[in-house]
Amino acid sequence: SSAADKSDRIETAEAARDKGSLLGIAFAPMIWAAHFLFVYVLAAILCEKQPQFLGPSTWIIAGSTAVAALGIVGVAWPSFRVVRRERRVEPAQNSEAGRRWFLARASLLLAGLSLVAVGLQTLPAFLAATCR
Repeated sequence: SSAADKSDRIETAEAARDKGSLLGIAFAPMIWAAHFLFVYVLAAILCEKQPQFLGPSTWIIAGSTAVAALGIVGVAWPSFRVVRRERRVEPAQNSEAGRRWFLARASLLLAGLSLVAVGLQTLPAFLAATCR
């Protein structure tokens, strides 16, 4: 009974860790999507009201970009630590460490892609003087 309880606790802990890793993969693209939605809705509203002037929206977009970038880096940091810690693990190895390394690496790569995308979607606010 005691061994079965210990086995159940270990399986539960592994399932929770895997669920956290899978959510970690999704968080950076979710931050990117939220930033994308915020920036384009804000630009649409402000361009409808004052199409000749983008002024304050540029700073609002810059602030939201900083918040999104910090959020993405915050999401990527645990994955970075796992990749650094497990760097000697063979990715093809069918083990817990190999699975953690793979999920952390995938999360880190998606976070990098999301960070680049957030930066690129911010560029029009600084390059365009008006909405037209």
